[in-house]
Amino acid sequence: MERIVIIGRPKSGKTDFALALLNRIVAQGNGVEWFSESSIREQVNDWDYASEGHVRIATAADLSMAQSSADFILCDIVAPNDKCREILRPDYLIWLDTNAVRHITDRTDFDPVNSCYLRLTDRNFDRWATAIAKWVTSKRKRA
Repeated sequence: MERIVIIGRPKSGKTDFALALLNRIVAQGNGVEWFSESSIREQVNDWDYASEGHVRIATAADLSMAQSSADFILCDIVAPNDKCREILRPDYLIWLDTNAVRHITDRTDFDPVNSCYLRLTDRNFDRWATAIAKWVTSKRKRA
């Protein structure tokens, strides 16, 4: 099982990109389970967007992902700090750094991402999803 965690500010396109990537990985014959921050928040009824709330959501996401037996796990989540990112234990951390300006509803302090598999600064999600799906699935087949 490979964990692909997609992080970024609110409205950066995490869910859209996760859906595009999911479709590409499934099209190559792999099982995928998708965990979105909104569905996790709904499941645990936690709508606290302060730092402590993000840590609780990352912990809930990690627990849910640990129960999956899919070939690939996708998780799209804000994960605004290193503590959240460590809790999620990604094999591939993809940072969507697509917001030139903070969205009006974004009250999230987003710490710098010091290490990630890929940093996307554009919204060409179809192209990126195709390339990443090809890379991660070919890498898994060799293992």
